[in-house]
Amino acid sequence: MEMNSKNPKALIYCSVWPEDGAETTLEAQSIELQTYCLVHGLESVDIITDVGPYVKGKLRSGMERLLSRVMREGVGHVLIHDIGRVGRDAREAMTFLKDTFDVSRTEVHIVAWKTSTASEEFGRWMNMANELVALDHPERQKEMAVRVERLRLKPLWGKLFGMLQDERYAEVLIKALFQLKDAVRLSEKEYSAVHGGYDHLNMFRALGFRIKGEKTDNTKLVADVLVRYWDKLKLHVGADLHRIVEGSETQASL
Repeated sequence: MEMNSKNPKALIYCSVWPEDGAETTLEAQSIELQTYCLVHGLESVDIITDVGPYVKGKLRSGMERLLSRVMREGVGHVLIHDIGRVGRDAREAMTFLKDTFDVSRTEVHIVAWKTSTASEEFGRWMNMANELVALDHPERQKEMAVRVERLRLKPLWGKLFGMLQDERYAEVLIKALFQLKDAVRLSEKEYSAVHGGYDHLNMFRALGFRIKGEKTDNTKLVADVLVRYWDKLKLHVGADLHRIVEGSETQASL
């Protein structure tokens, strides 16, 4: 894994649970994580441990110390052996990885997974996992469906949806989306729609056809993504296109 230019200081977090077997020890985790630091040029400043039981909705004392020191000392890296060291609830563990730290300042390394929160693929993995976890929460599924429906009623969504049906604009918009890279988090369906749509566009162009007029579910998914990230996306499109999207021009003029 390639390290970035963050502060090289690293905090190591080792954790065991009362129900863990004898093969899971603080010492074994510590040795593996310190070796990881040496191999990747990180400076291990301390090892923080937790041995207490899990209480739903409450941080253990070691984790509280870890979070406090990261914020206070500007630590650039946090190392854990596997996600099971953080918590026993899937959604809480995912929240820790996705939302606890600003990845531009502090990167969490999951050594057993051979990845970190700064990895290009990490955001997509988390969204796929989130879709699986959501299967156990039907009310959350309904909430997400309502949110998407509201999004699609916005004038911005309608304009971008229309522009995706014209190859003159579709390629520019999707290329701009690609430039955001790690700043974009896509579900598995959205990822397939965005990349598949771009491949589809290029294939038809090579054959001498145009894609104008397509209104598929995949086009809707790509429009969802464009609207969700429009504030960042508009910095990567030309001034003329920006004016068309946010100006007074109507879709009929496209």
